[in-house]
Amino acid sequence: MSPFYEFLIASERYTGRDNPVVKKVDQAAARVPDRYRPPLANARRQQPVRRVLRVKTVEPVPRPMPAGVYRALVDELRTRRDLALLELMWEGGLRPGEVLGLQLEDISYGQRRVAVCKRDGHHVGVQCRQCPPLPQIDHLGEPHDEPAE
Repeated sequence: MSPFYEFLIASERYTGRDNPVVKKVDQAAARVPDRYRPPLANARRQQPVRRVLRVKTVEPVPRPMPAGVYRALVDELRTRRDLALLELMWEGGLRPGEVLGLQLEDISYGQRRVAVCKRDGHHVGVQCRQCPPLPQIDHLGEPHDEPAE
């Protein structure tokens, strides 16, 4: 209801003085020393208020990495494990946090699939989803320092 009143006030269609729903404490007005303050002002919970007008902003949508940038990044990788992780994000559409949370038991080498599981703090328990078959999955379990070919 409050944004409706804000719209009416901004478009000058509301005859009332202030938004009757949303009020925000005006800390600046409360600090002005020469303002009249009744003797029991500190005993009340009421504080000076100011109308807040919020403008909606559009959240930026994450964009996929261009193929040229991906190829340049692949050329710079030094280990097969890093290459496999990047391939997993590129081909499987995984987020970096999902890839960092992978454990060895999540990888099914025979089916060339990875199960992305949400483990911590979920009220239902562990939830998993399967990624499509991935070509570079063989290198996920290798040591960090094994060089790429």
